[in-house]
Amino acid sequence: MADMDWIEKRRQLLERQGHPAGDAAEPDSRPHGNGHTNGNAKALLSALTADPEIPYVPAPKWPKEAGADAFYGLAGEIVATIEPHTEADRIAILTQLLVAFGNACGRHAYFVHEQHYHYTNLYCVVVGKTARARKGTSWRWVRAVLTDEDPSNWADRIRSGLSSGEGLINAFQDDECHGDKRLLVVEEEFANVLRVAQRDGNTLSGVLRQAWDRDRLSTMTRNNALHAEGAHLSVIGHITKYELGTLDQITCRAEAQVTRLSLIYALLDGDDRIDVRHLLAAQALWQYCEDSACYAFGGEMADPDTAIILKALRDAEYGMTMTQIHKLFHNKKPSRDINQCLQTLEEAGLVDPGKKPGPKAPAQPWRARK
Repeated sequence: MADMDWIEKRRQLLERQGHPAGDAAEPDSRPHGNGHTNGNAKALLSALTADPEIPYVPAPKWPKEAGADAFYGLAGEIVATIEPHTEADRIAILTQLLVAFGNACGRHAYFVHEQHYHYTNLYCVVVGKTARARKGTSWRWVRAVLTDEDPSNWADRIRSGLSSGEGLINAFQDDECHGDKRLLVVEEEFANVLRVAQRDGNTLSGVLRQAWDRDRLSTMTRNNALHAEGAHLSVIGHITKYELGTLDQITCRAEAQVTRLSLIYALLDGDDRIDVRHLLAAQALWQYCEDSACYAFGGEMADPDTAIILKALRDAEYGMTMTQIHKLFHNKKPSRDINQCLQTLEEAGLVDPGKKPGPKAPAQPWRARK
């Protein structure tokens, strides 16, 4: 099975468990609340995202186009209508459409798992090779589709300017939001947000984590404690791949991500339950997200030694010689292991190789690509 398509493996897993892929299973349980779930689909969620028989292997090359399942239903029809009129990437349009629609839904639909309520708020980052990669173009199409003749004035709750946890909480205060607890933050220079969040004493990162998990936000500063309830926050960021964080940070919580995506696909169908077809659509898109993240990092974050070398090269203004790279490991790492790390980074396009010294030329250092 090693050379089979990833989604096909999932389909085979569904069939082995008695659920024909793409067919809706009969509901056998419904949680409390105003949202219904398909019990069989709920039982399949962990198999789709963490089946031990089907390990995930990072993609070393440009990720394959997302499977057709990802373009299921109304979302796929919208993308197909837009695509002939733009050079923006269809996956960028699809992903931002799902995130934006999930925000517009508010706190009215949810999926319950282990007493944890998953709503339709998601965070996504659209990664371009350069600042000219038409990331903003894809968002403008999505905004036009969702805000045209919008009776709820949801467009008024699309903002930018993330800078602190306190500022984010304030956006949900009644005098600021006028009772509308939806907020979609679109940051077309998301690298600025990352830099701000890393400042000493900045609470933005912690409050963003709170808002993803729950609707009660708070800070406990000594003089000015803040809190807000009912928050429904979604975030869309645009960035280049050289400005990102670590792979494990970006692709964590796969099961929860797939849960929320499948809920949004179900709502776009007008359904009050999640079926297998919605899970397959969500999983197809999430697989593309994982492959994209692995491509952006070249798989280096799966190996700590490779991560150490890449960080050192990025910090070294004039690059590093092999002697200097060996010193990163106190000269205790075998040359073959270091060469393998460097080969991984070179194949991913993250570094330029050094040259061995010649009779009349000094050695050229390895350099991180800017």
